[in-house]
Amino acid sequence: MLSALFLSLIALPAQAPVQEIQSERVTCTTCSGEGTVVLPCRVCEGRGSASCPKCTWHYVGDNYERHLAILRVTDPTEARKEEEALKSLKASSKKMEMDFGIGFGVEHRGTVNCPNCINGAHLIFKESLCKICKGKGRLKCRTCKGQGRAKCHHCGGRKKLRIACPECSGRKTSADPLLRTQDAIKCPWCEGEVMRDCTAFGEDEEIQGWCKACGGDGKGYCRSCAGYKKVACQKCSGLGELKAVFGQKPGPCDECRSKGVLPCKKCKSGVARCEYCAGKGKAPLGCGACLGLKKAPCAGCWQRSERAWVVTAERLSAAGKKKEALAHMEVALGRVHMRERERLAAVAGDNRQTKAVEKEFKKLIQELEGRQAEMETGIPDQRGG
Repeated sequence: MLSALFLSLIALPAQAPVQEIQSERVTCTTCSGEGTVVLPCRVCEGRGSASCPKCTWHYVGDNYERHLAILRVTDPTEARKEEEALKSLKASSKKMEMDFGIGFGVEHRGTVNCPNCINGAHLIFKESLCKICKGKGRLKCRTCKGQGRAKCHHCGGRKKLRIACPECSGRKTSADPLLRTQDAIKCPWCEGEVMRDCTAFGEDEEIQGWCKACGGDGKGYCRSCAGYKKVACQKCSGLGELKAVFGQKPGPCDECRSKGVLPCKKCKSGVARCEYCAGKGKAPLGCGACLGLKKAPCAGCWQRSERAWVVTAERLSAAGKKKEALAHMEVALGRVHMRERERLAAVAGDNRQTKAVEKEFKKLIQELEGRQAEMETGIPDQRGG
């Protein structure tokens, strides 16, 4: 199956059969001239659940990549500065992972760092294991209950969102697909611009969305105890006994009665009000297409996407323009093959990931080739429902 977003676009009504063309731009078919459209959430692909925002990094990486791509067009100097800063951060992150088990992009799905120790041991007395995490250095993530997946923090589990129209990027008009010829190299949606002015939402419009930190609940697990309701005793540093350091007299700790742990004073039952949204459950969302930078990558061709060509091919096919439709499908397949080669190069040496990528693209290519064959024989698209 193609992605939910992809199928939603293909399922939109095709333009009427060939008529006299009055203008090269027409009302956008995808959004019917509104500039925005309700589509399956791009983070959870319409499932309502996604990678846990507390113990995984996928959403952060996707948004940062989009942010840099836009900056390279709008402000190349600033983009270079951010790329250099990112390289430095990743380099230092390797040392942080070795020393402390944390770092940018370091992922431990289903678990979070224990806030009371460093890799399961006391900072100074390495031989003393943490009494909270039993020396593991990590605790099961309370947000996702150790599963690595939770309610989608982008759509609040609602599966769909109103977003900037992926075809016109909020312009409300788009290039007329029925004017496309067999020369199908340029993107049918952005006509080769790749980055376009985003006009989906007004400059002064504050878009309220579900808080990404708490997923719209207005609460989350306490940062001090990670939801476990207990913290290391400050007097004995979680050891349960006083050591002959910092002027202390050796012996049992009277503060925690030699247990090494105390109830967390910053929360009740391990749950605290979300600091990001102040417990409201909603926060300024900003435009998901341009991230507030006023330029947005074309959803139809960015990162070698074939989406714009397939959707346009369906519209051309419905209008009886078979040669033009097949030419667009040919370009779409070529883009898929290029993306497959890039993905395989990125996972070279990892047999498990290589097999997963090959399986994913084999299925997509078979679907597109099958639809191409149907267009050749004049069979209409049956997937829209």
